[in-house]
Amino acid sequence: MPNLMQKAMATLQAQVITHMSVDIVVCFGVHEIPVKAVPGTHELQQLDDQQRIVRVEKRDWIITTTDLVVDGEKQDPKEGWQIKWAVDGEVRVYEAYSPNGSTQPFRYTDPYNTAVRIHTEFNGIEE
Repeated sequence: MPNLMQKAMATLQAQVITHMSVDIVVCFGVHEIPVKAVPGTHELQQLDDQQRIVRVEKRDWIITTTDLVVDGEKQDPKEGWQIKWAVDGEVRVYEAYSPNGSTQPFRYTDPYNTAVRIHTEFNGIEE
């Protein structure tokens, strides 16, 4: 039975998703799950193989864990999962990765595991 803090977290999480989310599709294996997610972004500049400065777009997505269920089983995000986001007439594709040597491409956003933050990197435009 949820305690008062769990109920409060669930209410706040629902408000964030309702008011700050975008529609995306989470893709892995043969599964494509349409969900609402709250995007976060940061752009980095790094040197490529030829010592040129290139822009790299990394984006985190906050998704409720109840949205990541397939055949009744909760799915933990894995490296290689793709997130597709339709924006400005194109579908932008992001791929999950584990940052800084982490073993997982996600982390839970709260102590009750009601949502995950999936770490992704821009992978291109879907054709």
